[in-house]
Amino acid sequence: MKCIKMYDFHQLVTTQPLEFWLIVDHHEVIAEFSKLNGIKVDGWFLFGSMVEEMTLHQRLIKRKNGVLKDSDIDVVIITDSVPSGSKFSFYVYDIQTMTVDEFNKYSNYSHVLVAEVLYRRKQLMGDQDMDAISTYSNEHHTYWFSDKLKLDEPIDTSIVRHTFSEKSSHSFVKAKKKLIDGDMKAAYKSYFHSIRLMHLAIAICCDSGAYINLLWTGDVYVCDRYQIFKKLNNSMDENSISLPEWAIEHYKDTKRIFKERCPK
Repeated sequence: MKCIKMYDFHQLVTTQPLEFWLIVDHHEVIAEFSKLNGIKVDGWFLFGSMVEEMTLHQRLIKRKNGVLKDSDIDVVIITDSVPSGSKFSFYVYDIQTMTVDEFNKYSNYSHVLVAEVLYRRKQLMGDQDMDAISTYSNEHHTYWFSDKLKLDEPIDTSIVRHTFSEKSSHSFVKAKKKLIDGDMKAAYKSYFHSIRLMHLAIAICCDSGAYINLLWTGDVYVCDRYQIFKKLNNSMDENSISLPEWAIEHYKDTKRIFKERCPK
C-alpha cells in the first residue's frame, strides 16, 4: 500500500466528504494525532453509529432516506499520556481518552463502550479465523489493542445486566422527556438506544446460535435504526408528547427477554 506523506495526507483528509472516513485508515489518522500531541497510544476503538453502519452502501442508502445525517466519528483512545476523560477534536474525529488501568478495570463488561468492542472482537475470535480478524481490524478499521490490555475476561451476566439495564432505562426516560420538550430527533435517538443497548446485552450473554434463534422466532425483534425511526415517524406528529403504545410495548417485551437472558 502506498504511504501518504504527512503534508499530502493532511491536504487529502481536510477536503473529503464524510463518506471518505468509512474507507480511510483510521489507525493512520490516530498515529498522526498521537505524534502531533505527544501521546503514546496503547489502543483505540470506534463506537457509535459509524460502527453500526460501517459500509459505504448502507450509509448512503440511509442518508438518501433522510435517516442519517452528517456526523463526527467517535473514538476512544487508550493512553496513559493524558488524564482519563480528556477530549480532543481532530479532523472529523471526536476523541475521548481512557487509561490502560481504566480499560482493564472495565474489561469485565462493566462499561458499555468497552463491553461492545470486546464483544465485537470475541465474535471474530469465535470464527477462529485470524485472516478475518486481520481484515476486520485493518480494512474496516474499528479497533486496535496493544498487549497491555485485558481482552479475554470471562463474562459475568449479572455485571452485564447491571451495566446495560441502567443505561437502557436512562435512554428510555430521556426519550420521553425529549418528547415533552419538543425535541423529536433526540427522542427518536434515545428510544432507539434504549432498545439497542438491551439487544447488545442479550447478544453478549447468549451464544451466537441462541441469539440468532431469538431473532428467527421473533422473541426479539431485529434492532434496525431505520425501521424504528420510520415507525415512530409514522405514528407521531410534531405535537406528540408521548411515545406510541407499540413503542412502549416493544420496550417492555425487549426488557423481558433481556432479564431472562441476562440473569442476576
